[in-house]
Amino acid sequence: MSEPGPIFGNRMRAAALRSLLIPLLLPFACAALGAELVVDTECEGGVANGSYVVRADPGSVRIEGVFSQGMREGEFIFYSPGGEKLIVLPYTRGLIDGTVRAWHVPGEGGDASGLKLESELSAGFVNGRHRTWYANGNPRSDFTIKDGEILSGDTWSPDGSELKINSDSAFLQSEIETDFAYYSRLEQVLDAYPPEC
Repeated sequence: MSEPGPIFGNRMRAAALRSLLIPLLLPFACAALGAELVVDTECEGGVANGSYVVRADPGSVRIEGVFSQGMREGEFIFYSPGGEKLIVLPYTRGLIDGTVRAWHVPGEGGDASGLKLESELSAGFVNGRHRTWYANGNPRSDFTIKDGEILSGDTWSPDGSELKINSDSAFLQSEIETDFAYYSRLEQVLDAYPPEC
């Protein structure tokens, strides 16, 4: 494997964004067509410092989080147009840091409240356990990553039967790259709606 680095703009390039990205971004695209998105930010001295909310007129929250001295801090939560929680990105000093969680969106053929993804990141690096689930609730993958290396990994089919794939396979690498690209795209969504101070 290549040198470890931040999950954004490095060796973890987008290989297959479609399965995770389209269900998340579709609500934002639909909201943009039907209503203007408005950013509300608390500011101090011309710098974002406090609550940050992106909402569709007339008030439906799409993203909420907190800025501290101009940097993302704490949880940034993305919501569907219906108000369902889609993803939580935890930040420390502007870097994703903590456990990222994403939920299946309505219409994916399963329990809309079920987890889709859970991944541990540390200061912008994937480091720890990374798990995904199918919409029916069955596990899809479970990996352990340290310093950019996949140490172990298991995968399953939608019916729950284990798939025999070794931890250095192209399939596992593609699964991880897809999820990393997902985080990167979410940061691009946040960048598209900057705090207004």
